[in-house]
Amino acid sequence: MDNLQSNHLTRQKLTSGAFVFVEGDQDQHFYIVESGEIEIITMINGGTNQLMVCGPGESFGEFALLASTPRSASARALSDCTLIKVSREGFEEL
Repeated sequence: MDNLQSNHLTRQKLTSGAFVFVEGDQDQHFYIVESGEIEIITMINGGTNQLMVCGPGESFGEFALLASTPRSASARALSDCTLIKVSREGFEEL
């Protein structure tokens, strides 16, 4: 994916600790991890519950995209990351 030429795919860089999205957000994208690690978490009683960790080649966020519902969890960078952000139109193209 060195030459992202589609208007529906963008490369996004994050620093460790940055949120990709937060539980309850409305978003029309899903993400593919190019480098680094992303944790998927839910907020419970002021703390967090880690559901999974996504690494290079893995994707996340597609459920809210397909169901057109708010995000059911948050996604946060565990390390500096590079993601491929894919729009609904890009998902349909893929």
